[in-house]
Amino acid sequence: MRTLMTTLAALTIIVVVSIPQQAEAKGMIFFYQTGEDLFPSGPIPAPFDKVPSLQNMKAGYKCRIFGLFWAYVARWDCMPVAFISAASRKFMRPNAALAKAIEQKYKGKYGGGFWKLHGRWILALIFIGSIVMGAFRKKMMGGGGGKRGGKRGRGGPGGPGGGGGGGE
Repeated sequence: MRTLMTTLAALTIIVVVSIPQQAEAKGMIFFYQTGEDLFPSGPIPAPFDKVPSLQNMKAGYKCRIFGLFWAYVARWDCMPVAFISAASRKFMRPNAALAKAIEQKYKGKYGGGFWKLHGRWILALIFIGSIVMGAFRKKMMGGGGGKRGGKRGRGGPGGPGGGGGGGE
């Protein structure tokens, strides 16, 4: 439930910040992550699960990541590892046989929660949607002129701005 609330809060912030508003200079704050993260895949594969030093460990991958708004956009340089918990960030590089067993059993299986793994697609939809909304709004306003570039303050005779001829 807590991760659902965190995900909804993050999504709400992203949507609110993405809505275009009338301003001279628009900008958006981006939260990004880089570095390494551990992705749990499952229990240590047999027969290695019987090894005493691996009894309490899980199998997974350590990958270099790039993320926006806590959603991983890119993941590369992944290697199989064994670890006690992903939160502790402590892992063990397995020997060649265990690494091969992890890759065979969990090839392409990265755990980590919905937002972390699939949030990039939601961010892409929000980004594309904001571009479409901006283009639609610009079209509806007649080419994007808006309030800038108009004849503000230069009214004709009797109009605002006081121009007009002398008296009668």
